[in-house]
Amino acid sequence: MTTNKRKGGRPQNEVWEHYTQGERDSEGHASETCKFCEKGHIANHCLNAPPHLIRKYQKVFEEKADNNNKKRKFSNQTSLYDYHDTDEPLPQGRIDRINRALLKFFVCCGISFRVVELPFFIDFINELNVAYDLPSRELLANRLFEDELGNVNSKIYKELQMSDNLTLALDGWSSPNHRSIWNFTILTPNRKEYIFQLSDLSSDSHTGEYIAEKIEDVINRVGVSKFSAIVSDNGSNVRKARELTEKKFPNIMNVRCISHYINLMSCDIVQHPFADKLLKKVNILATFFRNNARAGAKFRELLNTMNIKGGVIVLYCKTRWTTAYKSIDDVLRVKAVLENMAANHSDLLTNDKIKPIICSWNFFNELKVLGFVLNPLCKAVLALERREADLSDCYLELARISLAIKKLPRQFYSEFRNYCIKKINARFNEFDDNDYLLAFFLNPLFRIKYAGVIAQKLGMDLAKARTFCSHLLKYKNKESPFDQPYTEGIDNPIKWWSSIELEPPYLQQLAIHLFSVCPNSASCERGFSICGWLSNKRRLKLGVERLESMLKLITYYRSNASHELAFYGKGIKKNSQKFSDSELNNIINETLAERPELEEDDDETMLEENQGVQRTTDGHIIPNHKVMVWIENTLDLFNPRILSGLENFGEFPEEEEDEINGNVNGNNQDDNEVVGRGILNFNVDDLAEEFEN
Repeated sequence: MTTNKRKGGRPQNEVWEHYTQGERDSEGHASETCKFCEKGHIANHCLNAPPHLIRKYQKVFEEKADNNNKKRKFSNQTSLYDYHDTDEPLPQGRIDRINRALLKFFVCCGISFRVVELPFFIDFINELNVAYDLPSRELLANRLFEDELGNVNSKIYKELQMSDNLTLALDGWSSPNHRSIWNFTILTPNRKEYIFQLSDLSSDSHTGEYIAEKIEDVINRVGVSKFSAIVSDNGSNVRKARELTEKKFPNIMNVRCISHYINLMSCDIVQHPFADKLLKKVNILATFFRNNARAGAKFRELLNTMNIKGGVIVLYCKTRWTTAYKSIDDVLRVKAVLENMAANHSDLLTNDKIKPIICSWNFFNELKVLGFVLNPLCKAVLALERREADLSDCYLELARISLAIKKLPRQFYSEFRNYCIKKINARFNEFDDNDYLLAFFLNPLFRIKYAGVIAQKLGMDLAKARTFCSHLLKYKNKESPFDQPYTEGIDNPIKWWSSIELEPPYLQQLAIHLFSVCPNSASCERGFSICGWLSNKRRLKLGVERLESMLKLITYYRSNASHELAFYGKGIKKNSQKFSDSELNNIINETLAERPELEEDDDETMLEENQGVQRTTDGHIIPNHKVMVWIENTLDLFNPRILSGLENFGEFPEEEEDEINGNVNGNNQDDNEVVGRGILNFNVDDLAEEFEN
């Protein structure tokens, strides 16, 4: 007999509307396949599901995590758990919080999930709290991992939707198992880094058009109006992709990575025979004392005896930023040890090249010359690859480089000096980027002209552009409301401009727009450094999807350490220390051992010998024997802001140079006309002349 009686049990969850249910296992759990991508997880991995559906399921994970966090109570009052173990079961809320903390520990420290089932680790956890039962490896690596990833994805989505003036950074990387992985990282104005996507593009040709399509997909998924800039190195394909993106989305600035650019200057300089010869000698010394056991032991003994800090000599490697200067600085630092080895322990110098190098009459002096040139380049790379760097910092560092080259004596190694001038001048000309100049607010006439170009790009009509330029002149003259003090170390440009009460706020919006841009793609390099660390010899089988998920979690935890750490740095426990957000972030970066020298892909842009004439932004020719003329005419190179941080080796007398007067006395008058409303295709030169006169 058959009946129409319904089966008992709970009704099927609505999530099954979007999944195809598979066969059940021995425990009654059914497998599932996403109907949109025919793979797995809608909230975390599906690119084809509707955005509202992805967001819906991401919020489920966020709400679950938030509910568990709300149940946590902080108190200095002691409890039963402070004195002895108990085999009483823990509340589920506490178990969930411990599981989340455990997952963060495994992911951020790059520990394999198999460790959770090792007897010694289980014994260690039981010593801490016998009532806590560790999750299995499968549970930790799958359900708990995906729950936390959904929570993080939801929080990232929410923050990006609340932010404007985002920067999209991108770069490519070859993984240890030879896959071509591309990193798309989004930076907020306060420099939080979020991995948006890792893409395996191994099967595709990386043309400019193809990469532009990938960029457009990311931009559209977040929102076109959310972005202010896109930044990458200057390989021909990504340069083309940036140009295509800027053409399609004029509000998004095309920014070349300043760190890669400065590194190209170093590469140009070390290709000169004078520099190449010295660096080869440095590497001979470094390699010998690393590989020869007896000589290396005596070398380290002398370092300790002479109380010389810093260890052995760093090898120069062209794919490691800053190692050219660092290796030279190391040799100069251990000069006394090397001379002692040559004089008193020459029997240990079994390589016939070592002693002649050390005893060469001019070896160390030549290193000082090369080091003096590379020092500001090294410092510029380190300064500009910071998360906090902005467009104005770029121009400041270029000015410091210019000053360093000018301080080289004219008659000493004149051929090398002229070579450096030629190469750096050529790179400066190649980098003649108006956005950087405007961000530094230099030449007032130039400011007005390019401000008009920016105004047009932002969709201002002639009337708004006139108001905009009028405010710019007030800013130049420090008139109200631009007369507010700026406290270095407390204020930053975005904070200062946000405090200005300006109506209408056109100039304020532009300033915040510019200072929100991160001018480097070092965030991608940092991401690849983590990927290389995660994909070690024991974990080469990590798929791109899992690698992306782990990288998302790590970068999110780093950017939001103060919110994600429940106890450390909060001063909750007795005798524990409380740290500010910035102090905590510094500690996190140091303890997770982010590699100081970042790998970089070789930039494809090569300087040609026959470049024709070089010109200033106004079109005037720059003779090759002049040093960065257009920078000198705009900057006082001896301004304390530029001089600060420029280390002088002390061996070279500073040349007497005429002071450069960068002040331009223009009797500009504010134009209070309201005519020009609705005129979008105005002539920028006419606008500049109007304010110039």
